[in-house]
Amino acid sequence: DAPDLDVLRSGYLPSVSEDAALASNIATIDILLATIDTELGTLEERLEALRRDRTRLMGDKQAMQCLRAPIRRLPVELLRPIIREALPPKWYIAPCGSVRLPLAETCLRLRTIAHATPELWSTLVLPDIYKHRARTYFVEASERYVERANGMPLELLQSNFDSNYRRWDDDDSWLNAQMERLTNMQLLRSIDWYLPATALKESSISAPLLERARLVIPRGTYAPKTLSRSFFTFNAPELRSLMLTRWLAPSCVVAPWSQLISLTLATDTMGDDDLRAVRLCTALRSLHLNIRRYPAINRDSPAVHLGSLRELALNEWGHIVCPYILAPHLTVLSTDHGNYEDSDPEWYSICVEKMLQRHPLQDGHSLQFLTMRVANSVDVLRDTLAVLRCAPTIKHLALIYARLYDKLDSDDGSLLRTLVQDPDVVPLLEHLTIDIGTYGTSDADIVRKLALSRWGDGEGRRRGHLTLRARCRANAVNYFVKACHCATRAGTWQSDLQAHGILVEQPSC
Repeated sequence: DAPDLDVLRSGYLPSVSEDAALASNIATIDILLATIDTELGTLEERLEALRRDRTRLMGDKQAMQCLRAPIRRLPVELLRPIIREALPPKWYIAPCGSVRLPLAETCLRLRTIAHATPELWSTLVLPDIYKHRARTYFVEASERYVERANGMPLELLQSNFDSNYRRWDDDDSWLNAQMERLTNMQLLRSIDWYLPATALKESSISAPLLERARLVIPRGTYAPKTLSRSFFTFNAPELRSLMLTRWLAPSCVVAPWSQLISLTLATDTMGDDDLRAVRLCTALRSLHLNIRRYPAINRDSPAVHLGSLRELALNEWGHIVCPYILAPHLTVLSTDHGNYEDSDPEWYSICVEKMLQRHPLQDGHSLQFLTMRVANSVDVLRDTLAVLRCAPTIKHLALIYARLYDKLDSDDGSLLRTLVQDPDVVPLLEHLTIDIGTYGTSDADIVRKLALSRWGDGEGRRRGHLTLRARCRANAVNYFVKACHCATRAGTWQSDLQAHGILVEQPSC
């Protein structure tokens, strides 16, 4: 007999007969292993076949479950709103064809319905003019979009239209070609139009469905002196919103001014001829003036009567135009500096005051929302107070301190201290927003005094709203500094105000 394993583990040396028995056992084990391997191979083949069958059956089951899904029984009228709600967030703002529509990839029926829903494909967004790869894909995708829109009015938008001022100075042959290829004005409802010489073939443009247009002429295409008084005629009976940018002044365009609801002039300059066009906008409700150079307007130019105007925004040198505006029903007014205008806030206030004083009623203008830039200066304080006294109905006042080192409570002229001492200035104030470089202890104290003087008798009911925004010096110098050390971030003064029903809002610096 062969020795057992315990013997083999020792130093025992098997005899000749034991060695022969071991060889016989090894041969028997080899036969058994071969038999087992054969059976395992058969089992593995069977398992693999079973796995394939299971995968196929699971696919069949899922397909059958999809066929029985309740959504398949919904009518098209309900499926289309579902598809619209499932659109990716950037569907209407990303370049044409750059965003996938996952719901359309789930089944053929949803994909067919999505492709047959014109409003999903009626917005064409041009890619950023720097991205050459996106350009190539856009040409193919835009053709599909136009086909699927099926004659529905189109919206032709340009990515980053408001921020491409520098690039507009250069001629871009690709962009010119796309604008010329896609601008079938007969089908457009909205357009961001880059006006190169190659795209403008006719002096009269017919756009019967157009409701919104943003137009720009690059400096490299035309010089201001070469533009005729009537550069082209815009026949758009449905046009309600118009934006003219850079060298395209109102005097260069014949447009349906009297029916416009919103007008933005982000032009290089403005003259009497341009003001004459604005004077025709009798239905205007929103006007944004962003004038890069000092307007050349005669002092005796007649007033611009805008009886329907509700919102006015003034940037750069736009405040020079506002004294000519008569807007008795204006409710929202904002003034701000820009990159090209270097006037003091005092000059802004003087111009705004002249406009508000045109109001025919003795009790002042009915303005309710006012945003102004202010500074620590006796002159600025005087003129800012003059503006506030012209509009006693102001409910929301936003003060933006122009200089980083300005303080809210200063001997050079503290507007907040004056508001504490004189409750007759903006007596109906409900919401005060303060934007300053950084808050110190004295700033927190004057803010608390002002809030309590105006809304301190709330007895827990909300009567006032205070919003504090800080542009910390540390963050202004070093963008990697995240912490804010403003005095308004600590202490109990916020809870004291909230106990009186005053809402204190402090966005991150």
